This record gives sequence, C-alpha cells and structure tokens, in this order.
Amino acid sequence: MQQLPLRQLAAHPTPATQENLAHLVSLYFIRLVGWRGHLSPDPAAAGRLYALATAELGPTPARDKAMYLLFEEKMDRDLPGVEAAYPTFRAQNRDSALARQLRQRLAVRRQLEPGHLAPDFTLRDNTGKEVSLHELRGKVVYLDFWGTWCPPA
Repeated sequence: MQQLPLRQLAAHPTPATQENLAHLVSLYFIRLVGWRGHLSPDPAAAGRLYALATAELGPTPARDKAMYLLFEEKMDRDLPGVEAAYPTFRAQNRDSALARQLRQRLAVRRQLEPGHLAPDFTLRDNTGKEVSLHELRGKVVYLDFWGTWCPPA
C-alpha cells in the first residue's frame, strides 16, 4: 500500500478507478483493524481511521467509499464499533447517498439484535403452503435454512 500512488489515483478519478481504489483501501483498513478484529467503540478511534484515510487518499470520493465499505464489512461482526464511528462518518463523508445507505443498513442491523422482534417474512413450508412469521407469534419457531449444495451438519 505504501508504494501505490493513492493520492494521485484519487485526485484523477474515473468511475472504475474510484471503485477499485475504494475496495483496495477498504481491504487495507480491514487489515489495520483486523478481519475478525473489532472497531473500537471509542468515537475517537473513528477519527484516527479517518485521519489515516485522509492522509492516504485525501478528502476524496474514494476515501468516502473506502470508509463506507469498511463499516459495511464490519457491521455484522462489530455493530458497537460501527455505531460509534457513524457520527464521524456523517461529519467527514461528502456523499449523502453513502451516509443514507449506511444509516439504513444500521437501522436494519439493529433490528436483528437480541431482544428485538424478528422481522416478518413469508415462506413456503414443506407442503407448499405459505406461512408468515407473524402467524406463529407466541409459538416456538425452528427455522432450518439450507441449500442443495450444503449437506446437513
């Protein structure tokens, strides 16, 4: 990463360059915080990540996209860290569409936390009958999702 001309690439954007650069840099930041590691729940940690991203890319759309991709990747494993970083993301990010997407993803992800009702959905049972989760409220529900490519464990 140190040898890549990140600032020059970010300064002369093309759609393909920006997208590829953002993915590359988000992988770099994942390496910094660890693939399975955690983002710190300290909001100041997000400021340090943004300072590093800005040093590498400048205040460019590639930086904004890279940070979005980092937070999106970490959301399922590290919701508290992403939530702590979100205010910094909103303040630093210049792309309102990315901020809106991340806000929406956070709202959906929060609903999957323990203690929240499961989102309603409808599936077909083994006889082909449609069954909605809300129809089963108050009952114990066991869901077994599998694919033909994945044998039972």
